[in-house]
Amino acid sequence: MKQFEQIIRNKTQQRRTGRLFAGWRAAMLGAALFGLLALPTLVAGDGVVHAEASAQAEKPGSNSLAAKAADCKPQTIKQIYPSLGDNSYIPLYGARDEDQKSLSAVCSILQQLATKGKAEAMPAPEGGRNFRNQMDIYFTDGAYLTVYEAGSGKLAVDQGKERLVLNDAKAFADFIRLEVLPDNSGGVPQSVHFGEPLHVTGNNVAFESFEIQIFWTTTLNNRSSVLSAKGIHFPAKSSLLLYSGAHKFGRYDFTFTMPAYGEAFDGSLQPLLPGDGVISIAASVGSGSISGGATSGIKLLPARNIFLSINGVPSADPSLTPLLAGGHALVPVRAIATLSKENVEWDAATKSVLIRTKQAAVSESSGAQLWIDGIKAAADLQPIIHNGRAYVPIRAVTAAFGLPVVWDAGTRSIHVSVAAAQKSSS
Repeated sequence: MKQFEQIIRNKTQQRRTGRLFAGWRAAMLGAALFGLLALPTLVAGDGVVHAEASAQAEKPGSNSLAAKAADCKPQTIKQIYPSLGDNSYIPLYGARDEDQKSLSAVCSILQQLATKGKAEAMPAPEGGRNFRNQMDIYFTDGAYLTVYEAGSGKLAVDQGKERLVLNDAKAFADFIRLEVLPDNSGGVPQSVHFGEPLHVTGNNVAFESFEIQIFWTTTLNNRSSVLSAKGIHFPAKSSLLLYSGAHKFGRYDFTFTMPAYGEAFDGSLQPLLPGDGVISIAASVGSGSISGGATSGIKLLPARNIFLSINGVPSADPSLTPLLAGGHALVPVRAIATLSKENVEWDAATKSVLIRTKQAAVSESSGAQLWIDGIKAAADLQPIIHNGRAYVPIRAVTAAFGLPVVWDAGTRSIHVSVAAAQKSSS
């Protein structure tokens, strides 16, 4: 038993030593507090009071251990915040299916504290109390309790002028097991090709529901974020926004296609250049932000297969897949036509692609033809037939539909601006 307790104590000491791993969180959270005052709760250690907790503390009996333990089950728990001072562990949520087993373990700890805990007088305040190992438990009815480590292998809950102390090795081991440090690495690989999926995973212990933004920066010399006109915290003015999406339960796990364009600080679309840079992951709620939760050096490589982007977003539609032929980039004309709401006809007799052209105006030819507004297109704009589908050089897209098209040889991507063309024609 002594050997078992020593293992648990060693694990606890390792977690204390790991405070530096997440030390950035305290500074970042302090910078964001002004934009987060409307939030019902803020994650913190013993030195910061949760808003819901302070309100419930005024209700007599609302935090009674006996009452909460008797009724405790995963459905009665809203959220749990384990922490060691300013080092917050991954929170648990009653609405998250994957946390149900852990929530049941917490209920078991509370029930043992209520039935086996020994009443003790509250000890004199200690200077290191702000760094105690604790677990803040919030219930769906608004009540809350805090379970904390009270010496070697012991757990305690304050109850008025006394505290109940449980000396149980298994309960203490379960308490320690539920304390999991957040993974702030982002899981980003060392390199990624344009047009290919990038998987990002990690934790954000500060908020239950939040927005994740992924940025690309060629060099990131400082960690002071700048706020754009759209209310987005950019790691630097030179950064490009690649992805933005809502996530919850303090975790994120998603995949997005590495684009060739990103949104700049001024809101414009700007191309990414192949080479070395930094991927930054930022979490935000409203106007508040915890920027730089994870940064990873990464090399952007040219696409293995050319791909098409529409307004900066890589297309996932197979019908829009371009091809290279004779050293030229070509796109499927019918699929592109749908982007501009244009009608395209295929005349099998003359092997002609007709855009705003009547069949009567078309002359026969030995090969495929492109006709625009009743006129045969120039020789360098003529289509080819590949797997039963007509493809045209990208310059023909602008000539036929007025869509700005750019070929980027460095990323091996084609970019079509649809919104810009529609706006200019209105």
